[in-house]
Amino acid sequence: MSAGSRDLALPRAVRRLLRDHVLAGDAVWDPGAWQAFMEQLLPLFAPHPDGAEGDIAGFCGFVAEQKADLTDPAAIENMAQQVEATFGNLDILINNAGITSDNLLFNMPSEEMERVLRTNLLAPMLLTQRFGMLMMRRRYGRIVNISSSAASKPGRGQSNYAASKGGLEAFTKAMAVELAPRNILVN
Repeated sequence: MSAGSRDLALPRAVRRLLRDHVLAGDAVWDPGAWQAFMEQLLPLFAPHPDGAEGDIAGFCGFVAEQKADLTDPAAIENMAQQVEATFGNLDILINNAGITSDNLLFNMPSEEMERVLRTNLLAPMLLTQRFGMLMMRRRYGRIVNISSSAASKPGRGQSNYAASKGGLEAFTKAMAVELAPRNILVN
């Protein structure tokens, strides 16, 4: 497999790992689920900084404790400060939060449109903006944005969701170009 095709396959592999380990029920708050996820995730990002494997257990416990409104810039800033204080840096950011609120556009309250767009598009942008700064300082990082097939083939009543995921895909491409000179890969 060439490096180029490996990069294209990475988001699929990460989605599968997330689904299998941390996106089932309350597993997202279980340090053991994160431990299993991270042990299988790190080899996908090789080469990675020395000592990364040794930090897995502490990191998994930390991640399992984090609960924040990702549409709130103040909450993201608080989380970033905790990451900096605890770990000093961040090597991998996975933007996988997403919500749906299916309804025909003409029946959809504007609040629902905004909630989906803020969670699925604005939150990854804010997280990338803040945590990308940590990565740029070190000139190293990996950012994975999880999208959906609905971005290109939406179902009935998914206009807001499709727009948010389509926007996320465009944002991902733009960030890949913008951050590549800093040795930060974005998929």
